[in-house]
Amino acid sequence: MRWLDSIPSLANAISILTEQGYLVDVYTSGTQNIRSFGPGVELIEYPGRLPVGSAGKSKVRSQTAKLLSVVPAALRFWFRHWRSRYRCLLGVDPEGLVEANRISALTRVPLAYYSLELLLSDEIEGPGDLLLKKKEKALMRRVEFAIIQDRDRARLLGEDNDLDERRILLVPNAPLSGRPVGSERYWHDRFGLSDSTRVALHAGSVDEWTGLESIVQFTSEWPPDWVFVIHTKERPDGPLMEHMREVSPEGRVLFSFDPVSRTEYDQLLESSNAGIAFYVPSGTRHTQKNIIFAGLSSGKVAYHLRAGVPVIVNAESISLARFIDSTGAGVVVESASQISAALAQIELNQEQFSEAAKRAFADQLDFAGSFDAVLKRLEEL
Repeated sequence: MRWLDSIPSLANAISILTEQGYLVDVYTSGTQNIRSFGPGVELIEYPGRLPVGSAGKSKVRSQTAKLLSVVPAALRFWFRHWRSRYRCLLGVDPEGLVEANRISALTRVPLAYYSLELLLSDEIEGPGDLLLKKKEKALMRRVEFAIIQDRDRARLLGEDNDLDERRILLVPNAPLSGRPVGSERYWHDRFGLSDSTRVALHAGSVDEWTGLESIVQFTSEWPPDWVFVIHTKERPDGPLMEHMREVSPEGRVLFSFDPVSRTEYDQLLESSNAGIAFYVPSGTRHTQKNIIFAGLSSGKVAYHLRAGVPVIVNAESISLARFIDSTGAGVVVESASQISAALAQIELNQEQFSEAAKRAFADQLDFAGSFDAVLKRLEEL
């Protein structure tokens, strides 16, 4: 897994487990920041899976290198397991499930599944995905339970893997409850904005599925007191970023590339007046039904609503649009050209939208309350 600190559901799961007296080992092949989790959490580097399709001598060399790199991790796992027996192995997404199963098969530690990104049979892109899908489907017979964010995504996961939905626990991808304490002038101080300037914020990835290219092109039509801030944890390069910079009206689009921890993330949201969260379906397996049914898997929407900041979402993301429309926590638009009118609507009714956002979070995005079901299942193992 990558960027653990920026995935609310995983970060909160770790925090709650440690509060309940569990020790949590995070096996990962990526660079992580676990300093914000406190005691009881240990990061253990675990080699990543080999790419599918290597052949001949190169495959032999790769397998040998993998074996040599896995041995230290395996030994470390066995030492920790026999010193203090693991209660459960939680595999994150299909790749993590496969790795967790290898350990579970040897140790008889119960296996569970945490689905962040759906891998669906009708969205397979190649032999690697096909093999991974077969493994995921087979392992669903072994898992004690699976965790996913909402009913729409649970239905897709269950139907595609022949998994009884009664074994699926619903836990939204959301920060923990509690009003964030941050500076409401973060962006004004950062960019030297006037007091009357209002900020619409995109916080997250910069990719085609975010619809940013189209959004930026229409910022010239926005009400004059609004600016668009694009914040991402990585410094993106390439044609998309170059094009956005070329078409951005001067002074209307501001870019922020400084990564922040989850404990600092709140002030970025708190100092905005609206969030923009477009999910535009495209051709890859991560950007089809994962996007159409983003729903309660959208961490940035959850963060905005907790801060009382309304969001503007696109109608193509069906379940998320349904959620925002039903709660009144923002505005649903058909295209980027309608964002200008949505901003004017939010500005005119900012307090009403803000209260609706906070209610929507309290009513449907209670992570800790939902995670109680996970704690109960863990105790039953």
